[in-house]
Amino acid sequence: MFDVQCIYGTERKEDCHRSTSRRPSNTEPVVDQKRRVSRNMMMRVGLLILVACSFVAAFKNLPHTGDIHGSDADKAPVYRPDGPIITPFHYPLFKQCNSSWGNDIMQTTTICEVGCLMSSVSMALNGKKIAIDQQAADPATLNKWLIKNGGYGGGNDLEEDVVPKINPARVQWIGPYIPTNKLSPNEIKGMLKNETTIVIANVLHGHHFVLVTGHDSGNSNFYVNDPGFDTEFYTYDTIVGWRIFQMELK
Repeated sequence: MFDVQCIYGTERKEDCHRSTSRRPSNTEPVVDQKRRVSRNMMMRVGLLILVACSFVAAFKNLPHTGDIHGSDADKAPVYRPDGPIITPFHYPLFKQCNSSWGNDIMQTTTICEVGCLMSSVSMALNGKKIAIDQQAADPATLNKWLIKNGGYGGGNDLEEDVVPKINPARVQWIGPYIPTNKLSPNEIKGMLKNETTIVIANVLHGHHFVLVTGHDSGNSNFYVNDPGFDTEFYTYDTIVGWRIFQMELK
């Protein structure tokens, strides 16, 4: 007869009688069963943890809303708190401090220092494929043309009414709108939808100009090509004035 203490397991093998050192092949101590079950449970739990970690890692690598780059930018809308951004027309972004023209002198100082308005105008001209002396429009080519054609007033200020002389058939100066409330948010949206209307906003308490490119479904955020900063949009109540042109796309 088998010793009960041996069948149910002990910490010391020598506690088992010699006559019970060999068990039938179909008999397994309860403690061994418990240990086997415990190992199986641990393996299952470990597998579940591994699957969960893999899922979390995969989720973290998904692109966040708004993180759309390259050609994907034209395939899906970028969402913000006030809905998708509506961009009727795409313009190039020229930074006024770009090394290709940032140190070019306007009148008494450089494009990098005070060339935000003329850089914004050059983005509009380039987007509408309006060449300057048979060259693509950018801050460098526009600055050279303005210097030759009396395009600057005192203090490096752009004379907007000179710009249409670049191509009178396709460029028209509409005028400034100051203060901002002379144009409502809906009026600005209508101008952008028109596509031939160029909207330049005066921001940062009147010290900076940016090319307006789009808006969202609300009445507060206007998206821009900012030549001086990495700002994506300005709210309507921070804009102090507008500069409006008409430019026809050839």
